[in-house]
Amino acid sequence: YKGMASKTVKKFRRCAKSVKLVHGVDTCSIEEVDIDDMMATEHDIAFDRIKAFVNRETNIDILTSLRPFFEEEIRHRYKKQLGELGLARADL
Repeated sequence: YKGMASKTVKKFRRCAKSVKLVHGVDTCSIEEVDIDDMMATEHDIAFDRIKAFVNRETNIDILTSLRPFFEEEIRHRYKKQLGELGLARADL
C-alpha cells in the first residue's frame, strides 16, 4: 500500500526501517527495503531505467519506454500551460 507507506515514511522517516515479505519456493523471508525504492512511482522507475541506459550502466532496451515517459513528464511539468491552451491528453 504505497499511499499508507508514503504517509508513514514522511512521519517516521528516521525512526524505523521498512521491510517486505519475500515469497520463496518453500517459505517466506523478511528483507529490508530501501525507502526510496518502496515509494517509487512507475514514472520514477521509468526515469531510473532510462537514466541507467543513457549512462551506459545497462543495455536493457528502453525504446518503448521513452514516449510514454516524456508524455507523462510533459503533462505534469506543463499542466497549467496545456490547460490554458485547451490541449487534451490525446493531443500529445
